[in-house]
Amino acid sequence: MATPMNKADFLYHMTVNGACVFPQVVPPALCERMKTEAMDYYAERRPVQIAAGMAKETEWGMHHTCGKHDSFHTFLDAAYLDNYISAYFDDKPYILNGISSLMNPPATLEGKYEHGHNWHRDVRTYVGQGNRQLLIALLMLDDFTEQNGATNVLFGTHRHPDFPPEDFVARETRLACGPQGSIVLLDGDVWHRTGLNTTDKPRFALSCVLTRPFFKQQLDYPRFFDAAYAESLSPHLRQLFGFNARTPTNIEEWYQHPAHRFYQPNQEKIIPK
Repeated sequence: MATPMNKADFLYHMTVNGACVFPQVVPPALCERMKTEAMDYYAERRPVQIAAGMAKETEWGMHHTCGKHDSFHTFLDAAYLDNYISAYFDDKPYILNGISSLMNPPATLEGKYEHGHNWHRDVRTYVGQGNRQLLIALLMLDDFTEQNGATNVLFGTHRHPDFPPEDFVARETRLACGPQGSIVLLDGDVWHRTGLNTTDKPRFALSCVLTRPFFKQQLDYPRFFDAAYAESLSPHLRQLFGFNARTPTNIEEWYQHPAHRFYQPNQEKIIPK
């Protein structure tokens, strides 16, 4: 995968291939902090996963790693690749649909991250080429190599409604490899999966799912965050977390002056400082 030098090149890659890698975007020191703090989230999330009877399905995943003034906050507020992401969404506002830290475990260990290791699309309903509704920003918190299971991508499959035949998969699978801190942007309709990790260490990644504001979020972040954290957010993070695209829950919330409406009309693009 070639790295685009300008937005026109990037949009060409996304139109033709549905994927593009940007090498070494995020500083390694921040990546290392995120790996450490991902395990703190895992310690919090794991008992909930087990209590819900989903120990196997959610193993190796730390979902919704946000809501604290930590490394993930720093990463999101930095708005890495914002100009490319905005271009993908026709220079319109976008929001964070979900954020998850993921470990790709060594193949020698029992169990795997069930969803990630199977071919999948992140958009469940295919609406066809040209309808850019969802973009995945996958941050490589470790080097992504063939040995540790770099993401497998089927180029061009965002332009077709069905999963390709086996000979196409065998012939056309590409590996999204890159050094720590690289980001791969994936069209939500591209078939992809986590590769097999043949090393003796887990490989870390951060998956950010970005959508147009009218998409329902995986978690209602404006209501999930405590009041103090919500109040501290920058304008960019308020837009990203969906504070400008909320759903009223009663008539009083519905009847609001335009400046205070839960779903802001014609949301302006907010340029991070």
